[in-house]
Formats: sequence, C-alpha cells, structure tokens
Amino acid sequence: LPPACGFFAGRRTPAFPRGGGLAGRRRAGETQPARCVNVSPALAAVITAGLATLHELKTLYDSEDLYDLLEILSVRNWNAAHVGNAD
Repeated sequence: LPPACGFFAGRRTPAFPRGGGLAGRRRAGETQPARCVNVSPALAAVITAGLATLHELKTLYDSEDLYDLLEILSVRNWNAAHVGNAD
C-alpha cells in the first residue's frame, strides 16, 4: 500500500454517541459528546479551545508547553463554571 493508504488504514473513526456519525447527526436529547480517538485528549482540548494549532504544537511547543496550556484551559473552564465568565 502507498504510505497514505497505510495511514488511513490504521485510523479509527471518532467516538460519536449512539446513532451519530461523521455527518454530525444527533438524536434529540443526546447529551454525550463525541470524542477524538486518534488524537490525545490533551491535544484535542488545547486545539479545540484555540490555545494553539496542531502546527504550533508540532513545531513551536514541547510537551511541557502542552501541559501548561492544558492547565490554563482547565483553570479557565473551572472558573467559568464556578465563578462566572473568567475572561
């Protein structure tokens, strides 16, 4: 197989809630979020929050930076949930 085919052969489908899928369909009342399965939860959280791009995490930042950003995100989210808008 060409390299690209091998890459895709080893990937798993994201973990969508029951009945969900790549089209993003959701059942009424569904509260369980979809989860990334090919990317670490730390990477997914930092990228989704807009604190860094995948390119930045691969080229500019190291693993210590990733976990510093994850700490910042965790504190921001906790404050937003318990104190109000932390921004």
